[in-house]
Amino acid sequence: MQSFSGQAPHSCGALLGSRRRPGNLHGITVGLRLYYGTQQFLTADGYYPGLSLLALNLRRAETWEQLLVTFGIIPLLAVAA
Repeated sequence: MQSFSGQAPHSCGALLGSRRRPGNLHGITVGLRLYYGTQQFLTADGYYPGLSLLALNLRRAETWEQLLVTFGIIPLLAVAA
């Protein structure tokens, strides 16, 4: 199958262009890290990741409600079986 330009859709030029992009992205990432420096990672809620956040999520009723909405009753039936 050929495109309108007369070349195959997966020609060598497309592959060469896609190989350059990851290098550009790595360069941008490194440049931003050098400019801004190391920063403390926080979740969207303002919590630090780790075991304390896991414990918080396991204690919250909202977490279990969202889990039930996402998976439905299937996990409960599997545990009961």
